[in-house]
Amino acid sequence: MNTETTVKSRTEWLAKFQRKYGTDYLLDVIREARVGVSNAFMDTSAMDTVIRTAKRMLAEKEEKDDTSRS
Repeated sequence: MNTETTVKSRTEWLAKFQRKYGTDYLLDVIREARVGVSNAFMDTSAMDTVIRTAKRMLAEKEEKDDTSRS
């Protein structure tokens, strides 16, 4: 897999996340990940950090929602 394909797949993941959860939540994730906004869409290691942070934040949110329903 070349770098261009890797960046494209990560960019697509971030775009789907943005469509599903909104721009504000994506910006919250980028802030939490402590990467610059431009790096979040251009640098593969920053993209990986943002994606991991997004998955963690969603898991925490889901866990919190499950706890509040109990």
